[in-house]
Amino acid sequence: MEEFIKETSKQIIPSLQNIVRKGTKNSKAIEINCGELEDENQTVYNINTILQDLKKMKGPCLYYFELLSNYPTSDIIGRIKKYSKTENAKATPTIKRKTIKSNILYVGKVKRYFAARTNQHLGYCKSNRTQGLQLCYWAKEIKLKVKLVVFEFEPEMIELVGILENELAKKLNPILGQHK
Repeated sequence: MEEFIKETSKQIIPSLQNIVRKGTKNSKAIEINCGELEDENQTVYNINTILQDLKKMKGPCLYYFELLSNYPTSDIIGRIKKYSKTENAKATPTIKRKTIKSNILYVGKVKRYFAARTNQHLGYCKSNRTQGLQLCYWAKEIKLKVKLVVFEFEPEMIELVGILENELAKKLNPILGQHK
């Protein structure tokens, strides 16, 4: 078994060295004014032409949502908690036990189809059980402005992007999400 671990580790090293040499495959930063989010029945593909570029990002991807609005963390958490208690609330990320002051709302990863994941965060996924930020439900009213920053990796990073997510979350200390 130890030999298997060594061999698997050898296979991982070139993927990581490639990132050290070249960086990520692609990256984007998009500002979103949640006050302009459309009705919940819309989809990410027709809500805003800026998001069209995200369809090109197949994944794996690492991303975070940065708060651009100067809005107190406690108020944001209060709005999310209030929304979560509504009758038809969709799943939202874990709220940390201790309220922290941070300008990072959430750090996440996706193995494939980043635009679909963005769709979930905006609140346009039809399933109530699919976790996302659900921005159109609680952030629209306060016209919250966020910046979505995304890094796309080569396909061989699909199983390793979770490690990078945890490390990025440690560095950025997001308000929402459970990272160990």
